Amino acid sequence: MKFFKIVSFLVCTAYCVQCALLGIDFGTQNTKAVLIAPGVSLDVLLTPESKRKEVSGLAATFDKDGKIERHFGTHALASCVKSPQSCMLYMNTIIEGEEGEIQRYQEQFPGVAINKDNHGLIRVTVKSRDGSKEETFHIEEVLGMVFNEIKKRAEQHWSESASSGMITKVDDVVISVPYQLSAEGRLRIIDGAEIAGLNVVSLVEDGMSIAIDYLNRKNEIDSADEYHLIFDGGAGQTKLTLTSVNNKDGKPAVNIISRASTKSINGEIFTSKIRDLIIEKFDERQGKGLLLRKDARLMQKLWQIAERTKLILSANTETDVYIESLYDDNDFRCVVTREEFEELLKKERGLLGELVDGIAGNLTLGSIVLSGGSSRIPWIQKLLVEKFGEESISKNVNADESVVFGTIMRGAQLMGLKQRFQFTVNSERTLKYWSEELQVSESITVSGQEEEGTLEIPGLANTTFHDFNVAYEKEYMFEVPESIDCNSTRYVLEYGADLNMYLICDLGEGKERRHVLIRHHRGMNEIAKFSAKEKLRLLDHSDEEKRLLSDMKNKLETLIYELRGVEQNEAKLAELDELLDWLDYESGDATFSDVSKRYEELHGEYRVILEGGPSAALDTEEQDVHDEL
Repeated sequence: MKFFKIVSFLVCTAYCVQCALLGIDFGTQNTKAVLIAPGVSLDVLLTPESKRKEVSGLAATFDKDGKIERHFGTHALASCVKSPQSCMLYMNTIIEGEEGEIQRYQEQFPGVAINKDNHGLIRVTVKSRDGSKEETFHIEEVLGMVFNEIKKRAEQHWSESASSGMITKVDDVVISVPYQLSAEGRLRIIDGAEIAGLNVVSLVEDGMSIAIDYLNRKNEIDSADEYHLIFDGGAGQTKLTLTSVNNKDGKPAVNIISRASTKSINGEIFTSKIRDLIIEKFDERQGKGLLLRKDARLMQKLWQIAERTKLILSANTETDVYIESLYDDNDFRCVVTREEFEELLKKERGLLGELVDGIAGNLTLGSIVLSGGSSRIPWIQKLLVEKFGEESISKNVNADESVVFGTIMRGAQLMGLKQRFQFTVNSERTLKYWSEELQVSESITVSGQEEEGTLEIPGLANTTFHDFNVAYEKEYMFEVPESIDCNSTRYVLEYGADLNMYLICDLGEGKERRHVLIRHHRGMNEIAKFSAKEKLRLLDHSDEEKRLLSDMKNKLETLIYELRGVEQNEAKLAELDELLDWLDYESGDATFSDVSKRYEELHGEYRVILEGGPSAALDTEEQDVHDEL
């Protein structure tokens, strides 16, 4: 892999000898992570299966004792097929708590129950296969478990890479988010990270992350503005970011000019269309398509098949779909063509064309930067080529990993870590101002760095926002003219649709105090977060106990097979076979102490053989003579 300028991108500052920063691209369908730490090569963290991306979410099943067992990665996908009611994947789609999104999620994953209470908290309930047991998690707890798994993987990688004696604890994280993600969604991500023991340095817009990564990999940057359109086709939505880059003062700069997005065009919709097409073909032959839709397990199985089919159709014009024992133990086979797939997307194709025209206009673009899995779909690339020309499609960035590298670079900059690639970021945001008294509504553009901007509101003094992109609750004081009756007037400032600023009165000490309160969604309270952290700690402890028990059983099994290869005494071989049968069929209720005791006893009995090798084993006759003496 080429690292360009990113190879030796960062070194920790002198005051932070063992500091580390974890960067996470928390995508709708897949998650990628990068770790910056002393002694660690800057690259994507590999999963336990040595893959560069992990499925976003987990599955939670119940063991025979009714205890929760968590499954991540490919194990989660397998569990979702066998037990759809255990599936907690793709939580990004419901993180804002919108009723429509929750309903669509339930249609895709009918096995789990999602509900939103009167306090705005989202709860996810999983059940055992027979429905006798269930467990409910706040969505922040689900996110916390996902982030905690990534954190543990990062710390293990650091421990294996760093010199001995170094403390390899990861505390800080920077996470990518869609630009239009609401304050509720942002705060749930922050709370989830906090539950996992991580401090969020910043949430970075994914369009900005791609722009930073593109800027880093661009060989030459002119002083004049050069415009680029970032096309990010994700699993949950399609996002367009219009940027300009320049190098006017010897320091590369990326400017975010405008953004557009739609949830009506995304990878999940494409997968859903293919799944519906397969069900339609099955219904034409068997007449049982409705029965398939009512079976949560089969719908989840078909979803994963449709996902693979979608990937194949990006490279081939047709593919043969074979499903073993789809229904009533009958296999099913059909052919799905790219032409059939694209015929189902006429509406989406027209919508995407309008979206691109609306943001790019008549600008002359230096390039189209593609990111996200859906950017590989042929009809999408064809549409962009028709509008801008094939030479405009940039090959500079890795479509799968651009977000995570740009995110870690931005996080390192905000954290104050030294870096060889220096850059600046400028962004414009549109805030909406509304006055009940004046009955006016205006759009106000805030320019500047991500961290602060200047805002002027009619009737109120100028003020400077600090950290207005962070989803924590904040309060800002403004001078309020005496002519305004704050009992009948309300000013509302909306950041997206999330940040509300109200003019209120606070009576105290006999005086009327006037101020403006900016209040965000509160999210989980401290007691709830403490409880969630304790719940996560207990689950981690339970998982660790199960892992140690499994390792000890494997260790005992290995020892038994090793001794069976050298033991010659028939009675002793029978004892080993008996112990092996116990391990295979009767050790289900055994504790770590039970298995460990049997291992130590067996190891002690054969210590001479184990330490001396097979040649140290006594001949049967010699053993008998030895026993008689």
